[in-house]
Amino acid sequence: MKKLLILFLFVTLLSCQRTDSQDTADKKQETVQASSIDPAKADSEKTSDTLTIDGKSVVFFSISQTEYDKIIQEEGEDSGINEIISDFEYYSSEVTDTLNKAGFKTILTTSKTFAIVNKQGDKRFINRDIKEGKVGILLFDGTKEPLLDYGVGTDIDYLSIVDEYFKKK
Repeated sequence: MKKLLILFLFVTLLSCQRTDSQDTADKKQETVQASSIDPAKADSEKTSDTLTIDGKSVVFFSISQTEYDKIIQEEGEDSGINEIISDFEYYSSEVTDTLNKAGFKTILTTSKTFAIVNKQGDKRFINRDIKEGKVGILLFDGTKEPLLDYGVGTDIDYLSIVDEYFKKK
């Protein structure tokens, strides 16, 4: 299982290699978010970092490489971020197979914004807040309000949160 996760992360990292145009786009997006430019333009920039979620879904979210680099720059190597991410990746990977076998769509992402689409086709946007937590889990069943839970949990914690959310009607 660990080898599969490592392979998945390796392939993901390779497919996400930065090019000069991506670096330029990131700088442009940071500029748009940091300044008071036309809000409509800023919103269109943000949609490039949006994950659309519909149906019975369990989403494990973490910080992006850019966010990680900023934390290391501001707080240093002793910030604890490496332990947080390592524990999060370990425990989320421990439950992924179980959740997939139980019929859940399971996603691991660094997206900042989630577009939640209910069974009627209505779309709602949720932004993860790095001030609340660097990692977490988002649950959605297609009808109820989505649940956003920040922080690192164990495999038992995650399965318990999923069980509690999806058994409520």
